[in-house]
Amino acid sequence: MPEFIPHIEKILTALAMPVGLLWIFLFVLFLLVRRSKQKFMALIIFLVWIGLSFAGNDYGGAFITAQLERPYRDIEPLEEEPFDAVVVLGGGTSLTPSEKPQLAEAGDRIALGARLYHAGLTPLLVAAGGTELEGAIDAAELWQQLNVPEEAIIKIGGRNTAAEMQELAEFIKEKDWTGKRLGLVTSAAHMSRALRLARDNDLSLLPLPADFKSTWPKFRPARLIPSGSGLYRTERATKELLARVVGR
Repeated sequence: MPEFIPHIEKILTALAMPVGLLWIFLFVLFLLVRRSKQKFMALIIFLVWIGLSFAGNDYGGAFITAQLERPYRDIEPLEEEPFDAVVVLGGGTSLTPSEKPQLAEAGDRIALGARLYHAGLTPLLVAAGGTELEGAIDAAELWQQLNVPEEAIIKIGGRNTAAEMQELAEFIKEKDWTGKRLGLVTSAAHMSRALRLARDNDLSLLPLPADFKSTWPKFRPARLIPSGSGLYRTERATKELLARVVGR
């Protein structure tokens, strides 16, 4: 089979997906409107097509995500000095149809917590998340399945990162953990926001990044075509940038 055949198949598949079809439709619409001499409307459609082209392809999202993850690329969590406790933010779990916890897309957070414990780098894992501790309870159950003993796990609530940091600050004050060496596990792209919110609550946490997403994809023509996965990566990065702008 000629080497270009697989590339053609991937391109056709990408174009047949919902986002790929929308991308084609917008470009055809641009050409039709341009022929009708509605220049302003044609310009608007073309700008929308350009925006979708950048935001939806694999490389646009990777570029934006890389800017968020850059400060933490050289940190190797398993090579750090031991911690008194490690806080793992929620977002790394989801539920199966039978409502059993499983690792979500950001499940590397949960895995890194367990690895740090088994490497002897922390005697305690603090699971954060959930208005009624749902996320923390799910994380704790998964850790126990990964041979982390129940007595080595602490659960705190928080419906979002800001609330998690508030809950953590109250917990640390209550337990008189001031001055202890505490690590923070969250997705690398989310780390800057999490640390800023920690500082807002007078918390001193050391970054332990997980769930890196900015690895530059190997070049393939099909990856230039917008896709749902490309839009999702860009959306996640944009959410972090917007939160930085509004101070959340």
